[in-house]
Amino acid sequence: MLRGTLVPNAAALRNADVVAAPGLRSVPGDFFARFLESIFLRLYFFPIAPNATKVRLYLAEERAAGCEIELDEVSVNLAEGEHKKHEHLARNPFGVLLVLELDSGKFLIESLSIIDYLEDLHPEPSLRGIDAESRAMARQTGRSTHHAGRVLLTELLHVWTSKV
Repeated sequence: MLRGTLVPNAAALRNADVVAAPGLRSVPGDFFARFLESIFLRLYFFPIAPNATKVRLYLAEERAAGCEIELDEVSVNLAEGEHKKHEHLARNPFGVLLVLELDSGKFLIESLSIIDYLEDLHPEPSLRGIDAESRAMARQTGRSTHHAGRVLLTELLHVWTSKV
């Protein structure tokens, strides 16, 4: 029997006979496993983009910690302008990547929002932290890394395109 309101993933639930949450009646673990497995997520990304790398590293860390977040990954070819085609603009009117398509048909287009959403769907193990201070420190590290990556990318683009 699994107790509590948070569960690591569908595989853990499938192996549980019964899941019990405070204030709720017990239900078969397989019921929740089927629910988690039915959630459809699709991540549209460009492989070397900083925001995509951030989310894909988050997914890799979750998997390494034993949490299998199931989603389809679709690489979008920027060189061929796939991000400016009608299909992609319907997902993100700004025509940029990263995009997470949700089961509801809605889209998340910001890397930290995507990570927060995935963390809320699969709260165990928590990579955001367990209290206000550790969450703030994790967010600070993420933003610092994001900023450093943008500075590096800007410098590389300048070197490649500059006539100086």
